[in-house]
Amino acid sequence: MRIPVVGRLFPWILAIVLVFPGILGAQQAQEGEKLFRQNCSACHKLGTKLIGPDLVGISDRRPVEWIVKFVQNSQEVIKSGDPYAVKLFEEYNKVVMPPQGLTEEQVKSIIAYIDEYAKGGGESAAAGEAGAAFVVDAPELNPLQWTIIFTLLTILLVVIAKTLEWAYRAKGNEFSWKQITPYFFIAWGIFWAAFVGWQLVTYTKDIRIMDASYEGKEIKWLFDITWISTVVIYFVVHFFLFLFLFRYRGGKGNKAYYYAHNNKLEIFWTVATAIPLVVMIIYSMTVWQRVMAEPNKADHEVEVFAYQFGWKFRYPGPDGKLGQYNYRLIDPVNNPLGLDFNDPAAKDDIIVDELYLAKDRTFRFRLRSRDVIHSAWFVHFNMQLYVQPGMKNSLTFTPRLTTDEARAQLGNPEFNFELACNQICGSAHFNMKRYIYVLTPADFDQWLGQQQSFYSQVKGQLNSQTASLTQSNF
Repeated sequence: MRIPVVGRLFPWILAIVLVFPGILGAQQAQEGEKLFRQNCSACHKLGTKLIGPDLVGISDRRPVEWIVKFVQNSQEVIKSGDPYAVKLFEEYNKVVMPPQGLTEEQVKSIIAYIDEYAKGGGESAAAGEAGAAFVVDAPELNPLQWTIIFTLLTILLVVIAKTLEWAYRAKGNEFSWKQITPYFFIAWGIFWAAFVGWQLVTYTKDIRIMDASYEGKEIKWLFDITWISTVVIYFVVHFFLFLFLFRYRGGKGNKAYYYAHNNKLEIFWTVATAIPLVVMIIYSMTVWQRVMAEPNKADHEVEVFAYQFGWKFRYPGPDGKLGQYNYRLIDPVNNPLGLDFNDPAAKDDIIVDELYLAKDRTFRFRLRSRDVIHSAWFVHFNMQLYVQPGMKNSLTFTPRLTTDEARAQLGNPEFNFELACNQICGSAHFNMKRYIYVLTPADFDQWLGQQQSFYSQVKGQLNSQTASLTQSNF
């Protein structure tokens, strides 16, 4: 009897229906493990608490949609008054998980990995029913690690060479390193030049950050001129170093000429090196002066307040002035910046958790720390300055690209400018990151006009603070 086509295909269809979802699930969990290691492992350890809570069973405790929203922007969920989010916030010392640049599918992949981990009670279970095994990618070696490896290899080669020399002399043969060593140096010089060239090609892209401010563009130019000049000088010096090692390697007629002194030559190379250095120093001081501009040279003033472990930003209200503050008035809930509300200028100040700027407007940033030394690194604007408790630091720059323009330029619709802390300021240092949104001037004015003053939000909860504890900000 001839079996119908559908009948013959039925086993294959059944296999696909039963097995294919398992394969997809394993692939999703595998991708989730990589994402977990990259984005979550600094704060979360499956099966126990670390800095953050144990995530095993999270999909049973909260809906997937809630988890996605919380991972992408936990602050919004907390501000919405969600009881579970507020409870987490209070339980973990009011440390806010920074917004993660993960898509919904990526978060779901992480959840799939956590669920697979929970099923098997260990990381190997995440391979899934299809039997796919996770392969942990070998970590990339950074330039320092490569340098250490090649230095150790060099020492090993020297040890081998000396061993051969001893063996050669033990047989009564004459041995001279004067003729052999120069060839070794030439080979090593060629190899080392190739290695440094490879590092330049491979890692240069990591140090060439977008220059999204006019001042940062000039700083980037200074940086490029400095490191390019250094690289050129490095190769030139090492070329002659290895060349002379080979040329004057011993033997008759290879003795180098001893040249004691020449006044004209001394003057020439002193002046030749001094002129470009003086030009660069004068130009860099000019740029630095603009970066440290006085308030009357800026269109807006914004206070950047650093604390363990996060940032807050304060804008002046309609009066255009930032009010007085005092650290003794700091209340983590009702007055996190320690504003003195006896000063009328402080009552209309606006406090937000994310930084908004306007293109082609100059902003002066007052930097203040509540606790330890932080570093305000405006990553894509090529600007950075320490934020030190008790010290008055400030910097000024003018954005030249909006966030939308930067996204179009990079071809990445999810790109955001960032503010990060460049100091290891404590165990939750990873939280010290905030997005910066650069708007058109009209959109920025509209956004600023929609913000409520901080005082109007908390005045009903403030304790009586009758004593005026004022101090001048800047």
